[in-house]
Amino acid sequence: MTTERLEITAPIFDGQFIVSNAEKYVFMTWTREHIAQGFVWSRDNVALAIPSHMAGDFRIGVNTTATERVVRPDAFRAIVVPFHAGPRGVALRNFDYNLVTLDLPEGSYELLWQLSLPETREPSTVALRLDFSFVRTDTPRFGILRRDREISASHVLTTEGHNVAVSLLERINTLPLEALRPEELREIKELKKNLMF
Repeated sequence: MTTERLEITAPIFDGQFIVSNAEKYVFMTWTREHIAQGFVWSRDNVALAIPSHMAGDFRIGVNTTATERVVRPDAFRAIVVPFHAGPRGVALRNFDYNLVTLDLPEGSYELLWQLSLPETREPSTVALRLDFSFVRTDTPRFGILRRDREISASHVLTTEGHNVAVSLLERINTLPLEALRPEELREIKELKKNLMF
């Protein structure tokens, strides 16, 4: 979808929202550091934490032509990360459900995402507002610009994110098969069916 600004309403599952290249999406592994800072990052795939007590629909706003980082006055969480858009666009995902694909020009961006309470004119089913701005820049930076009580880190703790498949393979390579938990064995079977390494 080619657009400069977009507004959609969608449910959010599993306490996270994902922004990724349309052609490359992987499930990310969350560590304590990632939970503390509110996101898991890789160059072209970002998983963003959604407050655990929020349930319902989310009003999602997207600005693909922002020229600078602007934090909403009513945002209670605002985080910026580098993001590299690939040739096939950028996907906004609700866990494994693709909500929309943006025709964002390939290149380097700062991705600013913000959480705020819904505006009073929103339907009562809307629990939260989620805003994304893509700011084109050759020198993108990380930053926790505003945080709520669920973000315990005042600064970015780690910029190393690993996809679930890689994390699981590392565990498989260091332990005997009988030491793996039943859920890990199920994951291995699923990965063999669905993923190519």
